[in-house]
Amino acid sequence: MPGAGLWHRRFRRYRPPLSPLYFAAHSWQGAAFTLSLFSVGFICVRLVLGNTITRYGGVPVSLACFVIECLGLLLIWLAPSAWVAGIGAFLTGSGFSLVFPALGVEAVKQVEEQNQGTALGTYSAFLDLALGLTGPLAGWVAGYYDLATLYLLAAIVVVFAFLLILRVHLQQRAAVRT
Repeated sequence: MPGAGLWHRRFRRYRPPLSPLYFAAHSWQGAAFTLSLFSVGFICVRLVLGNTITRYGGVPVSLACFVIECLGLLLIWLAPSAWVAGIGAFLTGSGFSLVFPALGVEAVKQVEEQNQGTALGTYSAFLDLALGLTGPLAGWVAGYYDLATLYLLAAIVVVFAFLLILRVHLQQRAAVRT
């Protein structure tokens, strides 16, 4: 699909879960409302549950967020209607909302106090790099496959992130026991 790479580079930077192209491919109405559902989930979770990172730690919170985000992406991928895709968008936004701050807290905890600013800057730079690479890669994938495949692949990436952070979680628990 020509132009898909440019579209995704522009909008995937902010990680919206649905594109008007995806809705158009399914002949659905309400793409803007669905993007709003993503934003509502993102903002509400940050406002209401932002303190859970301090209470439970970044690793457990990020694990829960990955599960919710993955479920949302899978719902979008399998959505038979715009309403189901909207629920998936809400879940995706809700799950994605605390991943960055939760893992940022963990990154900062790994270094001495005088290096925490550098750690946070490096963490943010790698997020920017990842988001910058995601757009062109998603556009390339969309050129060879249908747009639904992007949501399946995003869910697979989230599963890998979950497994990586689960390993960190298990290592932390083992270190506490010894």
